[in-house]
Amino acid sequence: MYYKRAIIVFLNLTLLCFVSCTRHIRDDYNQKLWYTYPAKYWNSQALHLGNGYIGASFFGGIDEEVIALTEKSMWTGGPFNGNWEEMGVNPKCRESLPEIRKAIGEGRIREADSLVRSDFLGDNRYFGNFTSIGELIIKFNYPAGEAVDYYRELDLSRSVGSVNYRIGPSKFNREYFCSYPDSVLCLKFEASNKGSISISLGMNIIQDSSVISIHENIYEVKGFID
Repeated sequence: MYYKRAIIVFLNLTLLCFVSCTRHIRDDYNQKLWYTYPAKYWNSQALHLGNGYIGASFFGGIDEEVIALTEKSMWTGGPFNGNWEEMGVNPKCRESLPEIRKAIGEGRIREADSLVRSDFLGDNRYFGNFTSIGELIIKFNYPAGEAVDYYRELDLSRSVGSVNYRIGPSKFNREYFCSYPDSVLCLKFEASNKGSISISLGMNIIQDSSVISIHENIYEVKGFID
């Protein structure tokens, strides 16, 4: 009887340990988004960083890194002047909502749909929308060789993006993060061998009203949204 009880306790402890370890691994695993290849599509493969002030989506290319950028003031609408209808609020929506619900509950779907279009949805033509600055293009000049051991990651627990790979004897690592207190996007490039990093910068601005200027160590973009 003693041995049987000891075996049951041992099995319970082993199972508890296994579940605990598995849960720990799963939680850690779920905090990372990772790929073994660079992104081609912004909406399904690029990894996104942001802090409420600036937003950045990186593709993780080897020869060329593309970082789509936006900032909180990139808004196409005008300031709010107290006119809710201009901002897309329909003044009939509050009174019509009970009738819309009733029509849906009674199976009068076409009527409900018509009421939604006429009495619930507003005209938001003047509300505006969030838009993008454009893309920061970073081109890398490497020694000859094929990139291997590629790994691209977004660590959600630290809000840090990274790209890692190896070309010949050199290991390359990039780290990206946004800092809200400093209102900056930080990009860090590292290589295991000295002199292995050589880059050139460019911008693809999607807004028409913009001017790019370069002076000393400042790459500056000025503009406004029409």
